[in-house]
Amino acid sequence: MASRCSGGKLDDIASGVTDQETRITQLLGKIAELEAEIERRDAVVIKMAEKYQLVEKDNFGDDLVEQAKPEDDDNSLAFMQPEEPKKD
Repeated sequence: MASRCSGGKLDDIASGVTDQETRITQLLGKIAELEAEIERRDAVVIKMAEKYQLVEKDNFGDDLVEQAKPEDDDNSLAFMQPEEPKKD
């Protein structure tokens, strides 16, 4: 009788594992579908932004980039250098 009970429990466990594996497979499939949908929507948004010129192209950050570049062989950043006092 003990072997029959343990066999039943093992069958239940095996069934539960199979159910969980099936569920995991389903969820992985759903994740793949959702990722594909996200990529598709991103592509649509990018096309719309380009079509309607929603992406601004300005020079706002260019000055900051220039300031952040190292001077010649010096490893310090330009914006960290003290400014020279202006002479009137």
